[in-house]
Amino acid sequence: MLEQRFSNALRTSFLSTVFYLYPSLAQIHTAEPVGSGALIGFPIGNPPSRWMLYVVAPAPLVVTGRAPVGRLNHVTEGVFPLATDADSWHADDLSGLAACLVGLNWKNFDFRFVPLPHCADSSFLRRFAIGVGHEVGIMGVLPSRVLPERNTPQFLTASVLSLPEPSSQRGGKLTIQTDEIPLPGAAAFVFTDDVEFTSGLVGMDAPHWGPWLLGLGMPVQRLADNRVTMDLLPASSLHALLGSPYFEEQRAKYLGELEKEEPRVTAVAAKPTTIRHAPTKKRRRASSKNLRALELYHMITNDFETAWDALANVSTGGTGRGNFMFCRQAMSLLEWVGNVCKGEETGAALNSLSAALAYIDRRYFTQLPPGCDISDAQLRAVPLPTAGHPKNELLAVVFDLARHGLSHQYQQVIASLSDGTDFSVRLTGVEYGRTLDVIRSERPERVSPGHFPTTTLHLSFTKDNGAIFLTVSPAVLYLDIKRAIELTGLLSYMSEFPYVTRRGRYQFSVQSLEQALRRNGHPEFKRPT
Repeated sequence: MLEQRFSNALRTSFLSTVFYLYPSLAQIHTAEPVGSGALIGFPIGNPPSRWMLYVVAPAPLVVTGRAPVGRLNHVTEGVFPLATDADSWHADDLSGLAACLVGLNWKNFDFRFVPLPHCADSSFLRRFAIGVGHEVGIMGVLPSRVLPERNTPQFLTASVLSLPEPSSQRGGKLTIQTDEIPLPGAAAFVFTDDVEFTSGLVGMDAPHWGPWLLGLGMPVQRLADNRVTMDLLPASSLHALLGSPYFEEQRAKYLGELEKEEPRVTAVAAKPTTIRHAPTKKRRRASSKNLRALELYHMITNDFETAWDALANVSTGGTGRGNFMFCRQAMSLLEWVGNVCKGEETGAALNSLSAALAYIDRRYFTQLPPGCDISDAQLRAVPLPTAGHPKNELLAVVFDLARHGLSHQYQQVIASLSDGTDFSVRLTGVEYGRTLDVIRSERPERVSPGHFPTTTLHLSFTKDNGAIFLTVSPAVLYLDIKRAIELTGLLSYMSEFPYVTRRGRYQFSVQSLEQALRRNGHPEFKRPT
């Protein structure tokens, strides 16, 4: 069961949260590691749009100076050190864990991180009944498989042997079902079942779309049947450790220094575990005038929100309420995030976005009857969130009918069904007084199966002379997409954005273009300096 849940892509992502630990810089290429640790992301903002990156490891390894130097993989080849010393680490004496703030250029390093909200606390263990026998995945370092020029952590299966008392803050034990013993600091992850989620589950209003970190292991003993017991240094203590005054002051100072520098990618622009960055590619000169992906996001969202709220405060007697305009803008946001996911090579970003949107409202992935003929080329052009059947899921059909219709003819496409009847999308507009804040306050955290909101007609349907029309509220669709983006952490992940280009279509030089414009009475406007 655990092997099935940890798909190859997911396993690769979580193995990349592991870094190796060495006694000194001189030994990272020549010696075997002494242990390992995990990369943890601390969310900045509410909802989080940036992440501060920390390395976390067992305090006995790093604070004592036994192995304070970390090692990460370079994005192309080789390894590079995390040049820390014993004084750089700050420990929690109760839990036995230590952490250190790092600044990394993610374009040069191949890594993922575990978001702090995905570090399981005691309420998580009770909520999901994590107990003896529960399956655990171990991401650790096996001495027999260490390579001098590449980190190659291994995936092991395990099960929980014992857990601490509810009032205890100490780690419990787990049993690894293997003959091999990982080095100290191996990261232990656990899956949960698909159950209802509540706000504040692990410190963040977020869905579950992957394993949760239980803690870092310290091997204790080998049993008679060749199993290995490991004490678990609890990940729950990381909430208090990284939220301590020591790190709060350090973050404030670090962010203040960043504000003074020219914006560039550092630790605050790193990525969650579910996302892998592709190596940076050289851009052609023609793309240098393109706006950055994050700028496009802010333009889309600012235009939508400003225009919606402005119209919500104006009464026009029921006409001119922006039904089509706002749906087209919501589709632009959906297309934007699809393109962001398209720039991520493993598909993990799209998987995370899909899980977040499914958490918000599973009806976006309602499977329609067989016979939808949305082409593979169209799905490749704009990858959409999906539950695994993109050709006949509701969201893909809405995108096909609404986005393409509004963009080309400013009306939704009317689909003719096999029995000669019609199917299309009906759009709502801005009601007087209903700003986005009002709509957001009425939208439940999660639309649970069988419990549909009564304050909106969103995703309901009507029958009209035999035809069926699906009602879409552009505001609710927009807010759901935006929230899924925020929950997934995609605003801190920007790979190469697949801009639309025109190469070979316009076969003339800039000089001949300028001459043609001047010759036909187009004056040159010079921007004020």
